[in-house]
Amino acid sequence: MSQGETYGVITSYRRGPKTQRPRELILLIPGVRSRREASKFIGRRVECRLPGKVLRGKIVRPHGRTGKVLVRFKRGPPGQILGSKVLILE
Repeated sequence: MSQGETYGVITSYRRGPKTQRPRELILLIPGVRSRREASKFIGRRVECRLPGKVLRGKIVRPHGRTGKVLVRFKRGPPGQILGSKVLILE
């Protein structure tokens, strides 16, 4: 990734009391520390490049109070995506 591009790190799947949601992942954006700052990213597209495929999703809402956001994909990404960087598009 080059200078000036915004990126985030996939930290976890969204989980509930009895299940996890395979299409929704939690994204940590470096430098974003509050829910208000995270709200500015709602509606942006994200792109993750894995060997042999490109996964695209959309930031749908903030997650918690510490500046994380929730990303929804059309199909559930594989577990190997955890910990990888994703590009946040304009």
